[in-house]
Amino acid sequence: MEDIVRKINAGLGPREIDLSVEACGIIPVDRLAPGRTLALSESIVSEIFRETGIPADQASLCWEDMVTKMSFGNMLQMSIAQRHRSWSSIAARLRVCERTRKMTNSHVSMTAPDLAFIIAVFFFRKMQTRTDKNFRYKKYFINFFGDLNCMQWLPVAIKVHSQINGRVFLVRLNERVNEPLVHSENIEGMENTSLCDAFRLPFLGSSSSPTFSKPDIHLGETFMVVTTKKPPTNIYEAGMQEIVRQIIGQGDDAITSHSSDSLEKSRKSIEKVESDSTPLESVAPSIKQSPDPEDQHDESLETQPDRQINSDTLCDHARHMKVLGKRLASPDKKFVRRVRRDIRRFADLTDERENETELEHPSGPSRPPSSREFGPDAGNRIDLFGRYKMLWKGSL
Repeated sequence: MEDIVRKINAGLGPREIDLSVEACGIIPVDRLAPGRTLALSESIVSEIFRETGIPADQASLCWEDMVTKMSFGNMLQMSIAQRHRSWSSIAARLRVCERTRKMTNSHVSMTAPDLAFIIAVFFFRKMQTRTDKNFRYKKYFINFFGDLNCMQWLPVAIKVHSQINGRVFLVRLNERVNEPLVHSENIEGMENTSLCDAFRLPFLGSSSSPTFSKPDIHLGETFMVVTTKKPPTNIYEAGMQEIVRQIIGQGDDAITSHSSDSLEKSRKSIEKVESDSTPLESVAPSIKQSPDPEDQHDESLETQPDRQINSDTLCDHARHMKVLGKRLASPDKKFVRRVRRDIRRFADLTDERENETELEHPSGPSRPPSSREFGPDAGNRIDLFGRYKMLWKGSL
């Protein structure tokens, strides 16, 4: 603890200090120099802006609100997340997001300050939180940050923060939009009982229920809808996926942080993908409850030397995807089916090219063309099969 206090007072950043609950359950803020806890909050928010590629001066109001919501000095004095003064609103927002998604059948996002608070809790303070006995909160957390990968909307939430008035908002994708567009829309078909129930989430770890001055949504109230292109992958997506995997793997009522180096691995992985001239779209990773021996087949693909891909190998990988895809959640199954269908199309195209080659050169030896020799991007020599293999790896 003495070492942590000394480093904070020396002005080191949050990445240079082990601020986890494991290192020190309660850090005495009264022994810190004036302004040091605020500086820690500002450093964390600055990293979030840097990782999402948004200059702080382009969203100064959001930057300030994220620092205020985080209240990192308060976070240093506790080891359980629900004791933080901002946690009750986060718990309510999770259920509101779940209800809203079911009612509108749309992508839903929390506000940027809410997501920044989650990042500070699990990535920097690495706190724990307890769930209520009926498992509701844990289910919503897993669904929101695991299956739906809603941390991917962090850059969008930052950009539109000043326009959504601190409310949960709907996300609609349109790749032709350069910057997020915000408008209000009245969604029909809502039930008053469901909406009222969305704000009766029990306070986590307590027998009493919190009260909220104003719910995010009412019967007949208009929603804020954000139309945007799919944002680039950020490092916190993979980190939250790892946290959710640990929650599922533990099978108990505690949410714990992921390993300290997982965030750095996520950053390096993203940098490697983004350095490619044809980066892949951000795809919501699926969550598996336990490691599977069959995944070794996927690892073998990575270590095998480059080889020519013919229709048989493409179909073989498509069949293997079908087997693995049966264990995925419904949204991921649809994605796997789409990729399998495209792979089979390329397999058929490979056969057509083989037939054309045999007709043009009947006396010469036939050679199965590689995946670089066909398809709409053949002129640019893009390894189409390699791209589908990467999509396959991401879907698992």
